[in-house]
Amino acid sequence: MTPATRLRAARHLAVVSVVAALAACSSAVPSASSGPASAAQFSSGPPSSSGPPSSGTPSAASPGWAEAQIEQASAVTDQPSGLAPAFCSPCHAASITLLFGVLAYSGGLVAMGVEEPPSQAALWTSTDGTTWSRVRYLPAEEGSVGVAGAAGGGRVVVVGRNNAGATSWASSDGIQWAAAPPSRSLAGPSGATAMTSLAFFGGTFVAGGFSDDPLHGTRTAAIWMSGDGLTWTRVTPQAAGGFDGDHILAMAAGSNGISAVGSTNDETHGTGVAWFSADGLTWSRDEAQDLSAGIPRSVSAHGRAGFVAAGLTAADSGAAAWTSADGLSWRSVPDQDAFHFGTSPTRMLGLAADPGLGAAVVAVGWRSDAGNGSATVWHSADAITWTREATLPAFSGATMSGAVATAAGSLVAVGTTGYPDNDAAAVWMRNP
Repeated sequence: MTPATRLRAARHLAVVSVVAALAACSSAVPSASSGPASAAQFSSGPPSSSGPPSSGTPSAASPGWAEAQIEQASAVTDQPSGLAPAFCSPCHAASITLLFGVLAYSGGLVAMGVEEPPSQAALWTSTDGTTWSRVRYLPAEEGSVGVAGAAGGGRVVVVGRNNAGATSWASSDGIQWAAAPPSRSLAGPSGATAMTSLAFFGGTFVAGGFSDDPLHGTRTAAIWMSGDGLTWTRVTPQAAGGFDGDHILAMAAGSNGISAVGSTNDETHGTGVAWFSADGLTWSRDEAQDLSAGIPRSVSAHGRAGFVAAGLTAADSGAAAWTSADGLSWRSVPDQDAFHFGTSPTRMLGLAADPGLGAAVVAVGWRSDAGNGSATVWHSADAITWTREATLPAFSGATMSGAVATAAGSLVAVGTTGYPDNDAAAVWMRNP
């Protein structure tokens, strides 16, 4: 299985096909009710010599980047002994962890993802980005996954899915978490309904995703709104063309409203789609020809360009980027060498303003190569001309995925490292 296939399969399993029971909780934010995890199950120290590098001491990963220290369960860091009758080559840990997103809030940072098998949503927190602790008490049952998050109004909210449809978790301090109670607005067929993105705008949390009907073969993007991140109302589409046939993959709030981007199919197939709303309720859709050339996987508000989106070409043969002055009308950024690594898949998966380069924008992602695929970083001063940073051996077998957070003047990117032997959640930090 190629790195591209494994990455796509892993995230598709977590976001679309995971099977779980819905975690129920009140709309308040009490101490989470799931059972405690033994401290002996986790380790923040260096792993064995054959364990994944992400749980070891911070190390240089690329110019300006260092890999953070992240607490992992022993099932992730330990491998079989390799002795008969448990001989294996290569040896794989009993469990893997994947990170899909990260957010910054007043108390620090939260990263979200999944641990499997069995699949279960998992969160990590950090006060400084260099050392990360696993959230011990998270009301998330088998089959759940955390995909994206946002902070606002004194709340930290993570969205994703479980066996009963879309779901979310909310906290006032990043430590004690509550899960969204069951509701008709969140319910959907298992594996076919999910929140994939989240923005905070005008005092309200706005989530995007999809709610498909496999029985009748229909697909539709979906929008939800919530004041507290736990009780959600499904938004009725009020856009030309609506949301039919599409999936929302990312959202960003700007000064004038919310931009959402996605695809007419999945994360690596189909054509790009974009929507914009000034209030979260009424959405306009952009079907410009420029979007048909690729699939935007991330979007960010940008002071000089309004909004910037990034992703991959429709043929999955290179990265792609777009700009929009208003969040609705999008134009393709000219193709350039930095977007390609030969003809191999190269994907921009996360975007953020880069505090180390003033008003610049940074993109993170992944490229397919002979070194088991490599995490990749780009930056641009104007969102038009891009430079790809040098890739060092420490990025081999790694992916920077989902979102990029800006905290205390530094960039924080999350993803997975250790392919093909041991997939483990990883966090990288770049100081200005």
